[in-house]
Formats: sequence, C-alpha cells, structure tokens
Amino acid sequence: MASRVYILAQSKMSVAKKKRGMAPPKMTHGGARVGAGRKRSTNEQPHREREKFAKRCPVQVTLKMKPDIKNLRRRDVYRKIEDCLRQAATRADAPICDFSVQGDHVHMLVDAANNNALTSAVRGVSIRVARAINKFWGRKGRVFNDRYHARLLRSPTEVLVSRRYILNNYRKHLPERLETEKTQPQAAWIAVTPKHLDVARQILEAKHWIDPYSSAWLRRKGVAWPTGRSWSLSNEAAARAERYLARRQR
Repeated sequence: MASRVYILAQSKMSVAKKKRGMAPPKMTHGGARVGAGRKRSTNEQPHREREKFAKRCPVQVTLKMKPDIKNLRRRDVYRKIEDCLRQAATRADAPICDFSVQGDHVHMLVDAANNNALTSAVRGVSIRVARAINKFWGRKGRVFNDRYHARLLRSPTEVLVSRRYILNNYRKHLPERLETEKTQPQAAWIAVTPKHLDVARQILEAKHWIDPYSSAWLRRKGVAWPTGRSWSLSNEAAARAERYLARRQR
C-alpha cells in the first residue's frame, strides 16, 4: 500500500513539473558517432580547396564520368562531345587548347585567366556534355563526378609534358583494353574491337602516334580547332622545353 502511494505521488509531481514548463532530463545516448553519416564514394574527387591563381595560367583538367558511363569513344558519342567542346573552346578567358576523350573520362588543356574563369569554363563544358549524353542514351541524372581534377602548369616543361600525356593518354589504357578483350569480346564499353587488335598492337609499338579522339588528330586532318592554337606557350618557350627534356633523357 505504501509503495502505491509513493508511485502516485511521484506521478503527480512529474505532471506538475510539466505544467510549470520544466525541461526533461537530457538523454545520455545518441549524438554524433564515429563513422556515422553517408559514406563517401571511392570514385569521387576529394573536396579539398583548389589552388588559387590570379594571372593567366595553363591548367590540365580531367573530367571523370560516373561508373555506369564507359563508352565515350563510340564514334556517335564522341561527335557529340566534340561539338560540345567546340562550343566551349571559344571563351576568351579560358580557351580549350587541347583535349583527349577516353572511355570514361575527358582530358583538357585550358588556358585560364583565373580561378573564376576556369570554374565557369569547366561548368559550361560539363553541362553541355551531360545534356548531350543524357539525351543520346535517354537517361536522367548526373553524368560526371561531383568534382573535376585540375593541375596548374607553371613552367614550359610542365605544359609540354602535360600536352604529351593528354594527347597520348590512350596508349596508357590500351594494354588493359587488349587484355580485357580476350576474356570479354562482347563487352559494350570496350573501344577496341577484335578487328582493331592488329592496329592496337601497332599503336603500342609505334614511337609517335596521335589519338584520333583528340584535338591533335583534327589538326593533322586539316580541321581547324576553334582556338587556333595547339600550345599555351610561345614557340620559343616550347623549343626551350624540348631542349631541356632532351638533356634530361641523355
């Protein structure tokens, strides 16, 4: 009987406290925990602060696609990407001097006036390409990863090496494509088909080869690139860079 009276008194006291507006006691569980929240995808560019620059500087830009888009080197898809790059290449503050389209990413050499010009130019290219790809494949949603990779090129040698890397990037991915071709000959995302295997082997053996999915190939065929330039450097600076690399390779 005494315990019942005690419980009743306690309940009356709690009701009275609620009426007076007293705050409930703080809970000891919950809150921020280690490892809580949305897990970051491994294929996304980390959100670090970009290097800032106020004067004109060439920049190597890489646009990485989402994992489900891996067939950019199809001729019909490439033509749409090339048209988008043509429209964006004429910007006075950030012309696209060179580019190379790979299976799931795009490399560009951009002569940007400053950070804002670079961001605006890359955003314009991304929007154009994403709309074209979504319309072509009848899909919706994001096409690119949430961040692009940008590397400032502060010397003639860096520009020369970067341009060589961009225009010969397909040679880097060709061996793994050839190996995959042996086990998955019908894979939709493979750009090298069996009838092109001999050509691919010749490419690997050749000392100098220009990717047909690049701006250099267009210039070789006599097709003018909108910027009218293949370098972000003067001829004199490019020659100095060539001589410097030749000395290093001895």
